[in-house]
Amino acid sequence: MPSTTFRVLASLLLAAALQGCASGPPEPVWPDTIVSIDDMRPTTPWQVPVPPPEKDKVRDRSRNSVVVLQVFVGTDGAVVQARVTESSNNPVLDAAALHTMRALRFAPYRIAGVAQAVTVLATTRFPFYDRDR
Repeated sequence: MPSTTFRVLASLLLAAALQGCASGPPEPVWPDTIVSIDDMRPTTPWQVPVPPPEKDKVRDRSRNSVVVLQVFVGTDGAVVQARVTESSNNPVLDAAALHTMRALRFAPYRIAGVAQAVTVLATTRFPFYDRDR
């Protein structure tokens, strides 16, 4: 019959293993090479659709809304992952920029003729901001 210490250790190990399984796959390691979106050649149009303002907001054109994205582009030019690094403080605009960026394809980024995975910094400017009514 197993000792109490053995049962406790086995339970802890099982719990740790199950927790690791439930957390999902680990995030991929982002490439060290960082380039501007201006250095990339999109093979699909990069136009962020402008969502309408929320019903309790009004569109104000006195300043811009800016979203800065960090995008992991693989060696084949496909977007592997994208995330917001600087928010516009408007979740609707942030989501529109992310959705558009995730759908983009690029020509592979090459260094000395060899395709490289890169981290791309992309800034999206909306010529307005949404403020409370």
